[in-house]
Amino acid sequence: MNQYENFCCFCEDGRFHFNMKAGLPGYESLVFRDENVFAMPDIAPFVEGHYLIVSEVHLFSFGEANAIILNSHEKARKHLVNSNVLDTKRILTLEHGSTSKGSGVCIDHAHTHVLPVPNEVSVSIIDEFIVHRTGSKKVRVSRECIYNDIEEKKPYVYYELDGESCMYPIYALTSQFTRNLLAHVLGSTEYRWGEMYKHEKYQNYFRRSMSIEKLLFV
Repeated sequence: MNQYENFCCFCEDGRFHFNMKAGLPGYESLVFRDENVFAMPDIAPFVEGHYLIVSEVHLFSFGEANAIILNSHEKARKHLVNSNVLDTKRILTLEHGSTSKGSGVCIDHAHTHVLPVPNEVSVSIIDEFIVHRTGSKKVRVSRECIYNDIEEKKPYVYYELDGESCMYPIYALTSQFTRNLLAHVLGSTEYRWGEMYKHEKYQNYFRRSMSIEKLLFV
C-alpha cells in the first residue's frame, strides 16, 4: 500500500511534512492565516514570490467554498499582491479545481498558486497551452460563478492575469497540470514538485519568499 494513499500534505496532521523532510521552516513559513485559509511559499517554487493559498478545511477546490471562505481567500491574495515581495509585479493567480478524487489533481485539497510572471507571459500563451492540452473553451467569469460548474461536478482551471478572470471547464487532467503549465510559460524544464523541493535552488526561492510581511489572525 502507498504510504501516502490517505495522506494530505495540506491538512493539519500532514501540513509541514515535506518542509521537515527538506529542512525548511514549517509553521514559521506561514505568511497569512485566518480561520478559513492560510498562505505560504510553494515548497517547490518556480520563482521567488511563488505562494499557495490553501483552505483550512479539506475542500476539493475553492469552487466548493462558501462566501466566507472566498472572502478570506481574497484577503490572502490581496495581502500577497500588495506585499513587499510582489508589489509592482504582474501577478498570475491559478487554480486547478477538482470535484473529487481522481480529477487529475495531484493534491486534492483546495489550493491556489499566486506568483509573479514576466511580461512575456501573456493571457494568449496560457490559453494556447490549456486549449492544446484539453480542447476546452474559455469562459470569462468571476470566481463566484464557478459555483455553477461545481454543482454540475465539473473540474476546472481558473486563472487571473492582467485584470482578466477566466475558467476552463475540464472533465479530467493529467496530474500536476498547473505546474506543467507554469513550467511551460516560465521556460522551466522541471515541474514535478516531488523532485524540485529537494534542490537547493528552489529551497532558496522558498526561504527568500518568507521575507514578506506576515498577517496572522490565529
